[in-house]
Amino acid sequence: MSAPRPLGPDPGARRLARPDREDPFAPFLDLVAAHLRARAKREGARIADEIDGVTAARPRRSARSRAPATAFLDSALALSAPATADLVGAVASLRGQLDWMRPDASETGWEVAGRVAWAEIVGPRAPVPSDRFRLGLHLQAPRTHYPSHLHAADELYLTLAGEAWWARGGTWSGTPDKAGSLRLHAPCEPHATETRPKPMLALYAWWGPGASPGLEAYRTL
Repeated sequence: MSAPRPLGPDPGARRLARPDREDPFAPFLDLVAAHLRARAKREGARIADEIDGVTAARPRRSARSRAPATAFLDSALALSAPATADLVGAVASLRGQLDWMRPDASETGWEVAGRVAWAEIVGPRAPVPSDRFRLGLHLQAPRTHYPSHLHAADELYLTLAGEAWWARGGTWSGTPDKAGSLRLHAPCEPHATETRPKPMLALYAWWGPGASPGLEAYRTL
């Protein structure tokens, strides 16, 4: 049996509004689309089709971080695994382009707000504009419990590096999600996540009626 072919940009994929693919986020988004098509057939194909249709990134100022949890980014990137090594490498190449944000401390408490960060790449106010879906990165420091919450959007998580345990409706998974693990949350489905010895870096996507404005429909339980 021949070795599996590495995931990568599909040469036959549609190139609607980004014909030149010159912006710095294009290689990363191509890889994301390829992984989602391979790992999440229905939902992945939907998000991949949306990725193919986004426009080029807006002109960028220097990115800035407002999230203390980015101190754990290097240790998360170092936990790359073969299943997602190409995506993790692409994230590393984008680190100077990412605006990392922290959660609202009034929702999560100050301790969690200092240990979790996200960087939106596609969305209404993100570098790559879209009012149809959101896509970005979620970083969680070791030994951090992100409390149960819900939102109106459909949600997908693809773990890129590290590991985390997840709860759905109050029931915790018996084993952690590791690199390559895929997780789906339905609209308004309560869920929580917890890291233990290792940090976790994941890709997230939001879509459906709750994805834009989306964050306004977010609620911690």
